[in-house]
Amino acid sequence: MLGKFDGGSATNYINQAKKSGRAYFDLGDDWKVIKETYGLTDEQMFKAFNESFLDDGINAGKTFYFSHDPIIDTGTLNQELKYLEENGYMYNPKNMTADYVGY
Repeated sequence: MLGKFDGGSATNYINQAKKSGRAYFDLGDDWKVIKETYGLTDEQMFKAFNESFLDDGINAGKTFYFSHDPIIDTGTLNQELKYLEENGYMYNPKNMTADYVGY
């Protein structure tokens, strides 16, 4: 499950993933600690953590589910969708999923 935290509301991706039994990635407060401790940029953090999570799903041929619309997002969620598309995935806005379709 990919999505936005939404301040912990019922619509956030973690709650939706738990409710549906889907995998999700969350460093919680450790994100800031790791970033500051190692002096990493947001881009470096994305590459190290988000891409690794996405790669695991890509390598397993998983369908990715979205809790929020990644098309209208201006942050990490849209960046995750672009990464998936660069790796042969196509987003379906009707069911908010991305499936592997090849290159």
